[in-house]
Amino acid sequence: MKMSKTISILLLAVAGQAAAQPAGRVLSGYPPGGAVDILARVVAEEFSRSSGRTFIVETKSGAGGQIAVDALKQAAPDGNTFLVAAETNMVIYPHTVRKPTYDTPKDFIPVVQVAAYDIAFGSKNDPRVTDFASWAALARRDQDANTFASPGAGSNMHFFGILLGDAIGTKLQHVPYRGSGPAVNDTVGGVTATVLSPVGTMLQHHEAKRLQILAISGPKRSDKLPDVPTFAELGMTKLTQTGWFGVFVPAGTPLEVVTRAHSALTEGMKRPEVRGRLVAMDMQFPGLSQQEFARQVDREYASWGNTVKAVGFTADGQ
Repeated sequence: MKMSKTISILLLAVAGQAAAQPAGRVLSGYPPGGAVDILARVVAEEFSRSSGRTFIVETKSGAGGQIAVDALKQAAPDGNTFLVAAETNMVIYPHTVRKPTYDTPKDFIPVVQVAAYDIAFGSKNDPRVTDFASWAALARRDQDANTFASPGAGSNMHFFGILLGDAIGTKLQHVPYRGSGPAVNDTVGGVTATVLSPVGTMLQHHEAKRLQILAISGPKRSDKLPDVPTFAELGMTKLTQTGWFGVFVPAGTPLEVVTRAHSALTEGMKRPEVRGRLVAMDMQFPGLSQQEFARQVDREYASWGNTVKAVGFTADGQ
């Protein structure tokens, strides 16, 4: 009886300590319903499950995700604040403005790459377009057929569209949107001729024949789109690209915090229910080590800097 009472007191003490801890934050720079928001909720759930304390998603949308990145830079490096960010935010944006508000390699530590995705190239329903070759021929001679929507100016898909135009020998007209959803919806509605967006954002529309996916950027065909070729199969090997979403913390965060967070998410992202949510979005968990992800971020930060400079794009005044 006395032992039982002692155990009860200990359990209450532990529960009290957990309750006394402030909730951790997982920042998201995009509105609810999109890939970043969904992944942020997965990350918050896995941190809560593994640590026994509460983590909440804090949405700071706007400026193409940059508001949330700036908020992470201002956060204390104490393991209480994490950010789920798109590749565009971390390795492209700083190169597109004259006075960037952050320098990714100096201001942040990459924790884990939580999801990788292929870029899909989709066309509105057009009887003249039956495959990629027929679209390319049409785009070369008809300006109405060579507009492409993207999730935003300065995004990886914006630059992908520029490279796509170079590959087929014509300049494509970019139409930027605030997110993948509006970009895809306007292409379904015929406002734009084509769209570049993560595969998962177009799957339902493709299956319902509201638009047609003509090619994807991955190194191999998607299991969900076995009849859709890769750009490499179409002879455009330079268009083989994989986008990603990752978790970051402020520079100065203790190594043990980074290591613990990486381990928790690596274990969590492999759980069947989490894996199922990724599969539904046609995304994969790459399983990179923290060091491998950090090296990838550094490598892509440098390479995108060269690409943006070569293209001559600037987001100032956009």
